[in-house]
Amino acid sequence: MSAMSLIEKVTGILEDAKARDIRVYDVSTLSAFADTLIIATGDADRHIESMAETVRMAAKAEPRHSIEGTGKSGWVLIDTGDIVVHLFTPQRRLYFGLDELWAAGANSNPKS
Repeated sequence: MSAMSLIEKVTGILEDAKARDIRVYDVSTLSAFADTLIIATGDADRHIESMAETVRMAAKAEPRHSIEGTGKSGWVLIDTGDIVVHLFTPQRRLYFGLDELWAAGANSNPKS
């Protein structure tokens, strides 16, 4: 699956799952670890866990993928190689401030 197809698939999954404030950042010129970051907010730990499992299943076909964290921590990271997905509770998203960190230099694409 191409990176663009996976980005579209992941953002579609997140939109269908009612994730809030979905952001897609092109960090290809800023980072060696990924070309794209997708950041989204879930309402609660269970919401994040459910979204993470669905995204993980979509990324399963990727040669390299991993998942770190649990919804119980308020943050889950799914690494597919070129695309890294961060799912946060509202409090954790604000605390870690990844949007502010990456938005200044990246091309941002808000999805919802």
